[in-house]
Amino acid sequence: LNLTDALERRIDFTTDEGKEYKLRPAGELPTIVVRPRGWHLPEKHMLIDGEPIAGGIVDFGLYFFHNARRLLAQGKGPYFYLPKIENHREARLWNDIFILAQDLLNIPQGTIRATVLIETITAAFEMEEILYELRDHAAGLNAGRWDYIFSIIKNFRTRGPRFVLPDRAQVTMTAPFMRAYTEQLVR
Repeated sequence: LNLTDALERRIDFTTDEGKEYKLRPAGELPTIVVRPRGWHLPEKHMLIDGEPIAGGIVDFGLYFFHNARRLLAQGKGPYFYLPKIENHREARLWNDIFILAQDLLNIPQGTIRATVLIETITAAFEMEEILYELRDHAAGLNAGRWDYIFSIIKNFRTRGPRFVLPDRAQVTMTAPFMRAYTEQLVR
C-alpha cells in the first residue's frame, strides 16, 4: 500500500508537531526496487492446502499485480532485489514466476528485472547458473557481506579449527576468501 501511494504521489505526511514530509519532484525520485522476503519466510495469513505459502511470493505478487501497469505508464518497470537465494533452482523458480506474472498481465517478457543478492556460500558457487536461470530478467548480482560470512560459519562450523574465522571486524573485503567472492561476482 505504501509503495502504491508513493507511485501515485499521495504519501505526504505531516506530524502532530507540524513537520512535513513530502516526495521530491518526480524527476528526483529514486527508482523503487522491492525486496521480497526470502523463500524461508512464510506468509501465515495466506494458506494453500492448509500450509502457509512463501512470503516472497506474496510480496512479489501484491506489488507486481497492483503496480506493474502503473510503473510502465510512468516509463518505469517492476524491479526486484532477490535475497537469500541458495542455488540456481531457486532462481529458476523466480524466473517461472516472472514469466507467468507477465503473461497474466499481457506485458512483454523481460519487463521484470531482478538483482540477486549473493549472500550464501552455495549461491556464490552458482552465480553464473543463477544469472542463466533468470536470463531476460537478470539485472545483476550484488554482494551481501555479513550474510555471506554467516553462511560460511553456518555451513562449516563443525569442520574444525581450519574454518574458524577471526573477529568479524577483522574479516574485511580484502580477506582472501572475501576478495575471491567479490571478484567472482563482478567477473
